[in-house]
This record gives sequence, C-alpha cells and structure tokens, in this order.
Amino acid sequence: MNTEDLTEEEQRVAKRFRLICNEQIETLEDKLPAVTHPLEKDEILKEIDALLDLADQANERAVELVKTYYQEKQNGS
Repeated sequence: MNTEDLTEEEQRVAKRFRLICNEQIETLEDKLPAVTHPLEKDEILKEIDALLDLADQANERAVELVKTYYQEKQNGS
C-alpha cells in the first residue's frame, strides 16, 4: 500500500461521507418549513448542525476509516 493511494482513498471516503451528510441535511431542511412546533423545529436544527460538524470532520474520519479498513484486511488475511 503506497501513501499516494491511501491519500486518494481517504479523499474518496471523505467525499462520500460529506455527500451522505449533505443528503441528510437536505432531507431535514425540506421537512423544516412544515414543522410548526418550536421544540421539533429546534431538534431538526440541532440535527442539521450535528451533520454539518460531521461533514467538516470528514477528512479526519476518512483517515481513521481507511486505516481501520487496512488493519482489518491485514488481520483477516
């Protein structure tokens, strides 16, 4: 496994992770206009904020996920 490949894999994982977060954020934002209860609206906004934070951490998480994948792959072989 060379470092350049690992970096490309990390980037692909991070991109996919951000895409999933963004899709979920869009779904929540679509629900938001129909919500009239303030506590429910606040809960949705908190979920959106949490997903935005996760999307921001995508690169760090991608590095961890790729390293874990290769460790498990080596242990399983």
